[in-house]
Amino acid sequence: KCGVYRLKQATTELGNERNRSKVLATGVENLNPGGPSYPGELTMVDSLLFFMAADENGPEQLYRSDGTSEGTQWVFDVDPDALEQFHMLTAAGGLLYFRTSRPLIFTELWVSDGSTENTHMVDDICGDIWISYPHELIDFNGSLVFIAVDCATGDETLYITSGLNGSVSQVGGQLVRELMSTGDLLFFSAHFEDYGSELGASAGSSFDVTRASDINIGEGSSNIFHITQVDSKLFFRAYEPDHGAELWSYELSLASILMV
Repeated sequence: KCGVYRLKQATTELGNERNRSKVLATGVENLNPGGPSYPGELTMVDSLLFFMAADENGPEQLYRSDGTSEGTQWVFDVDPDALEQFHMLTAAGGLLYFRTSRPLIFTELWVSDGSTENTHMVDDICGDIWISYPHELIDFNGSLVFIAVDCATGDETLYITSGLNGSVSQVGGQLVRELMSTGDLLFFSAHFEDYGSELGASAGSSFDVTRASDINIGEGSSNIFHITQVDSKLFFRAYEPDHGAELWSYELSLASILMV
């Protein structure tokens, strides 16, 4: 049966074996008595679990839960017209951020503190000029950083927001994608004038966008993909003419880059 469950640890004694551990699944709440609730996009914000589920009111309902039936509560009808397929629930700074689409507004960024009255759109970023289409939402030191449309050019750029009633600020960067944060550093792929698409970085609270590589030397793009951190290094795929698309690494402590 499709619903919301929690796992708990239990012990038993079988023959000469003591304290054999087993996992029991217990139902938390039947959200949709008329059919399956299909809970998804499970996201922890501090001690609360947020998720999307279907109920008698519609297919895209936001719920929160503390793991008990009494503490599982409906929060908001996120998408009454079922216009958005991926809501991208993301925790940052003790709040839940997500994107959803509404008629005439379309896909924009929303925020919630877990209450119905404090679940609202953060900003209609570009107004009637563009649909901002926020994506790649990530927590960066308690603020939410995400990619959305540059209202002036229509390209993808970086934005930041924080707080329940915080404003949205454009950080910068052109044709940004592949966000990855580590400590006080934010890494991504971006287009730089005279260098093409290369590894970009932004540090601390200033959020100045800087170029961290020139793998395909000159105006050619290195086309960074799959930025992943392993210990003190970043690994990613990059292109340069002599070897094609290969695995590269970036040493965080030394800011050095080389082909693996």
